[in-house]
Amino acid sequence: VSTQSTGKGKGHFSLDYKPTSDGSFTISTYLLGEQLNDIVIVVDPEADPVESFIVIPSSTSFPITELKCFDLFARSINGKDKRLGGDVFNVKVTNGPINGWEDLNITDNKNGSYVINFRAKLPGTYQISAYLKENQVKNSPITVYAFAESGLKAQIIGNLEKQFSVGPITIPFGVYWLDNPVDYPSNMFNVVVKAGDTMNKAEVQSEGKGTYRTTFEPSNSEVHVLQVSLFDQTILDETFIPETDPSACEISLQSPSPKISGGAKFLLTAKTKQRNKKTVGGDNVEAQVSGLLSDKI
Repeated sequence: VSTQSTGKGKGHFSLDYKPTSDGSFTISTYLLGEQLNDIVIVVDPEADPVESFIVIPSSTSFPITELKCFDLFARSINGKDKRLGGDVFNVKVTNGPINGWEDLNITDNKNGSYVINFRAKLPGTYQISAYLKENQVKNSPITVYAFAESGLKAQIIGNLEKQFSVGPITIPFGVYWLDNPVDYPSNMFNVVVKAGDTMNKAEVQSEGKGTYRTTFEPSNSEVHVLQVSLFDQTILDETFIPETDPSACEISLQSPSPKISGGAKFLLTAKTKQRNKKTVGGDNVEAQVSGLLSDKI
């Protein structure tokens, strides 16, 4: 270590010291061989946005109004840890619902580490970016998902026919919270189609701005129940009934023969286009009698 002291007069001196590396240093001063006092200094290199980084959180989904914290670490240009704080990081929401958050700030731990504090007030997808010298740090932006623990719902868009003859069946729907559209990635939805004892999965495609569609292929003449879930909440529950094909229906006489006193009973079996027997009623069936004595019935 090379030092040089320069007298300033009136008992004041200047000590010039140029460290050759970063770290913690103790400078001892002596006068006529007697130690005066020690000065401890810490040389901390400048933070580099390329080496500094946000820690990708293990859990990216959280309820609205919950304070979510993300770790941010400053690193020097050679990738070394910083020992002091004071770096001027900025944090912004670069994508998300308009005015959808109430807290967004950075806490300086004074040791080279920082904490990004974020609290959403509207459900949706958010992208949070950290900047140093107007440059994004590593892993920025991070994508997180805020959800409401109640009130999330989906609605079918348009007039959808819920009777089917053949597939596939496409269901367009929108997701809302307090009547406001909510946008999430399509892979976050869970869609189940139940028909009798069978259960199948279906995919969701995003149409943008909180609108989606899902498609399934009816497997038989059973009633199909479609359930869409998001964040363990069932937001859509719809029933689809196979359509009756008049040309496939069958009618048969149940009583041996019609009698004037007792009348006659007929059995009408409703069938689908594939000539499968239907397992649910609800068809609007009308009966007519024709013949010479029709006015006597």
